[in-house]
Amino acid sequence: VYVGPAWRRRGLARAVSTEMIGWARLRGFRRLLLHVADWNQGARRLYESLGFVATGTTERLPHDPSIIEHEMALDLA
Repeated sequence: VYVGPAWRRRGLARAVSTEMIGWARLRGFRRLLLHVADWNQGARRLYESLGFVATGTTERLPHDPSIIEHEMALDLA
């Protein structure tokens, strides 16, 4: 979830993420995956507070290999 600088710290990412989790649960999804850039500790803390955990899988962004993204998962079942 990208939130522009002028709109950060207002709970928008949490609200969107919470809605997405609810949407997925209603439709019977069993697991959600997302990726967080290694430098984005704020996003990582947000997702951890929602129950996501790091899977240990990482990958480099194709358009900027200097950025490593960490996979996080939330089991819904």
